[in-house]
Amino acid sequence: TDKKSEMQGAVAKMKFPRSSTNTAAALAMAETALLEGRKDAQSIVFVVTDGLPNNKWRTTTASRRIRKKGVRVVFVAVGRYLRLKWIRRWASKPSSQNIISVKKFGQLQKFVGKFVASLCPVMADDR
Repeated sequence: TDKKSEMQGAVAKMKFPRSSTNTAAALAMAETALLEGRKDAQSIVFVVTDGLPNNKWRTTTASRRIRKKGVRVVFVAVGRYLRLKWIRRWASKPSSQNIISVKKFGQLQKFVGKFVASLCPVMADDR
C-alpha cells in the first residue's frame, strides 16, 4: 500500500503466534505475496521476531533465495534474547541499515514508523 494509515492499521490487526518462530515459512509466504507486487517498486520484507527460528538452516536458505530476487529483507528484533549474529546473516546488507532492534513490542510503532518513512517517502504522508 502507499497509504501510511492503511499500513499502520494492517500492522495493528496482526496476531502474533506464540511458542513458535517459523521464519522460513514467513519468508516463503512473503516471496509468494510479492509475485503480485508492482514491478516498478522496490520490494521490502519486514520480519518481526522475538525469537530465533525453529530451523536456522531453512531460514538461511529462504532469506538467501528472496534476497537473490532483489528483495530487501529487514529484520525487526524484539527483546534482549536474540542472537544478532544470526539475524545479520538473514537481513539484507549492510545489516546496520536492515536491522531494527527494540526491547519491547510497544516500541515498534515509534521505530518502524520512522524507518518506513525513511524508506518510502511517498508514504510519509497519506496522499
